[in-house]
Amino acid sequence: MKHTTLIAALLLTLWQLDAQAQTGPANTATRDLSELSLESLMDIEVTSVSKQKEAVADVAAAIFVLTGEDIHRSGATSIPEVLRLVPGLHVARIDTNRWAISARGANGLFANSLLVLIDGRSVYTPLFSGVYWDAQDTMLEDIERIEVIRGPGATMWGSNAVNGVINIITKSSKDTTGSLVSVGGGNDDHVVASFRHGLKLNDEQFIKIYGKVADRGNSQGLGDNSDFDYWRSGQGGFRFDSSSANSSFKLQGDIYRGRDGISANLPMLDAPYIEHSESTTEYSGGNILGRWTHEFQDDSSLAIQLYYDEADRQDIFLKSRYTTLDSDLQYQFALGSRHNMIVGGGFRSIQEDLDSRTAHFQDGEEWRDLVNFFAQDEVSLIPETLKLTLGAKIEHNDYTGSEFQPRVALTYTPEKRHTIWASFAQASRIPSRAEHDINLTLSTFPGESDLPVEVSLMGNSELPAERLTAYDIGYRAQLSDQLSIDTNLFYNDLASNFAYVQGEPYFSSDVLPHVVSPISFQDIGSAQVYGGGVTANWRPFESWQLQAWYTHWELNSFRTSSEDENPHNQFSLKSTLQLSKNIDFYTHLRFVDSIPAYSVDPYTELNVRWAWHIKSDIELSLSGINLLHPKHMEYAPNVVGIVPSEIGRAVFAALRVEF
Repeated sequence: MKHTTLIAALLLTLWQLDAQAQTGPANTATRDLSELSLESLMDIEVTSVSKQKEAVADVAAAIFVLTGEDIHRSGATSIPEVLRLVPGLHVARIDTNRWAISARGANGLFANSLLVLIDGRSVYTPLFSGVYWDAQDTMLEDIERIEVIRGPGATMWGSNAVNGVINIITKSSKDTTGSLVSVGGGNDDHVVASFRHGLKLNDEQFIKIYGKVADRGNSQGLGDNSDFDYWRSGQGGFRFDSSSANSSFKLQGDIYRGRDGISANLPMLDAPYIEHSESTTEYSGGNILGRWTHEFQDDSSLAIQLYYDEADRQDIFLKSRYTTLDSDLQYQFALGSRHNMIVGGGFRSIQEDLDSRTAHFQDGEEWRDLVNFFAQDEVSLIPETLKLTLGAKIEHNDYTGSEFQPRVALTYTPEKRHTIWASFAQASRIPSRAEHDINLTLSTFPGESDLPVEVSLMGNSELPAERLTAYDIGYRAQLSDQLSIDTNLFYNDLASNFAYVQGEPYFSSDVLPHVVSPISFQDIGSAQVYGGGVTANWRPFESWQLQAWYTHWELNSFRTSSEDENPHNQFSLKSTLQLSKNIDFYTHLRFVDSIPAYSVDPYTELNVRWAWHIKSDIELSLSGINLLHPKHMEYAPNVVGIVPSEIGRAVFAALRVEF
């Protein structure tokens, strides 16, 4: 309760600052990105790389932007499905409610090297430093764009932004006045319904509310029977925006609740050593975020952001509760005519309360604090041609102490349509709570001495931070009015690399006499990851746009099996065709290479969507998903007990009305 009172008082202070600073008319509305030419799309402003606005063409990073129109035309009903469109991301559906999502390898159910943000609010889970994707069921119609960085983003965003950053940015309430209702259903996604209503309070203040409910059915399983893995969720929220000529303030909040089915095989110390269980995961939470920005007369700016987040989750394995209080401040200013500086810092406090049936932790309740300071200087060596970026972040955490995360980048633009960039960066991943002090029973089986054997995963409180040194180079070009390309090569050197290492067995009389075979997290030394990709956009006609991308990566590691845990090659071809004034036809063909470690074969799948604009504000659509095969496996979970599933063919029809 005291945290809620504190955050409410701080957010009220930000609002009061905004009220005092408003001296001019509201800002103009944002552009409709769906109507821009290929050349104009290179000028879209993004903020994820340097926490300030810069055009895509000028960014010294492998960045990709999904616009709201991209999301809408895809026909996707969840954020993970949308992310399949992003070059270099491996997005694999494990079952109806579980996903494995990462970049440049290192994927899994508990993938922990990719930082995910929603409106600047981190949604990673401290237990394993990854994301519960079922709890991120944001209304897709409310997303303005998704910015995805492949490669380290730690200098701006801190630890865990190692292999990339996904920044989901929702629409301002100023751009969403009026009402929107969307309702759809099919054989997999039984019902997905959303609504939004926005109001103009006056020329400077706007507010909106939204809600979304979804009921997704069980997957097909590995045999003829369905798995018990449904996904039912509901989420709602609000956003208030106030803006003037030199300042802006936003206040937004969300609440959610969901229920998942889970099929699991639990280990037992006596015969038959496995207990199959069909249980339910229940989760809920809420957050509130405020952000105030002010531009001064000397073109400098100040931004303050605060958010408070609570999350509860209970399943057959674990009962958890997380409370997060986060503050962030940044100040941007010019230093002479060639230097653009940005400095800032932040503080995050996380309370974890864990209780588990199958795992034990050193302490059930734990507080963790993170403090950071960062600075970045963009130096214009040759105006509009050559730019040097120097930055670094120092972050202190309770597990490994202080982490230094620098970045150096160079951008060369010999002419407006061509950009060459290169970057060097170091990033750290702090050990998660599970890696630090978990004791988890993985499996049991009968031993040779008539005693059962328990394979247990042990945490390691002496683990250092995983440290990555990354080298990236890229080239973007607008080759003609109809054709653009974006290429990238990277080389990552992991100085520390965590893996499971077998220990010496020992006898235990706890519960029943048995032999414990321990496996612990250990730093097994260095590993190298390298690869690259290319993305091409081609618009042969005004009514037809094609996008194709290909990515490849390789791993050199002491643990050779790691190389087989992720697909080495991925290919995507997307077509958006306006058949007539009122009819659109969308197709997405994708290829994903094999994953030998989990017996996942390579697969090619096709999604299509037909949309009829009955009127300018009424749309009827029909989608076909995974049309090339009745079902296929995409990933097998790398965790005890979870039963993998196959992903089946599906259809989905939707009606969208705006008024």
